[in-house]
Amino acid sequence: MISSPEDLEGLEQAALDSDEQQQKEAELIRAWPGRMKSEGYETVNILTVGGFRIEVKVRY
Repeated sequence: MISSPEDLEGLEQAALDSDEQQQKEAELIRAWPGRMKSEGYETVNILTVGGFRIEVKVRY
């Protein structure tokens, strides 16, 4: 059960780092018609219309 932002962050991190997710990303990169390669993860900030800033880790 997720009861705090820290719990959610841990769950999201585990999902990103899972072997299944990494395999899906590799398949997408191989299937993409243009040239694409993974540069690792970066933290990106998203600012919502309501003024909330959200940090997410994304693969580049």
